[in-house]
Amino acid sequence: MIEQIKSALCPGQTADATAIPPAAQADPEQIKTVTLLMRKHLGEFDAAACDCLENNRDMFRAIFATADFAQFEKHVQNFAFAEALSLLEKTASAPNASGQAV
Repeated sequence: MIEQIKSALCPGQTADATAIPPAAQADPEQIKTVTLLMRKHLGEFDAAACDCLENNRDMFRAIFATADFAQFEKHVQNFAFAEALSLLEKTASAPNASGQAV
């Protein structure tokens, strides 16, 4: 019951990370486009970064480890855009499972 209340009050946030569907099937070109857009928003301290994250949550989950995604999301939601950008840059420059950086 508590989980149902939490999910109703905070949609998009779940306590059980295993309930999040895997985003491994996300299109690499779409991920690259969304990542560039997020970098722009964060670099300009634009509040549109919050909408970008919300609208593209699965794509960001595809590039971040679970703990890093939670930290990134927290930074964006708290308008700590410099910290979010730093984490995004660090993650995006690391090779992914296919050996490519985002």
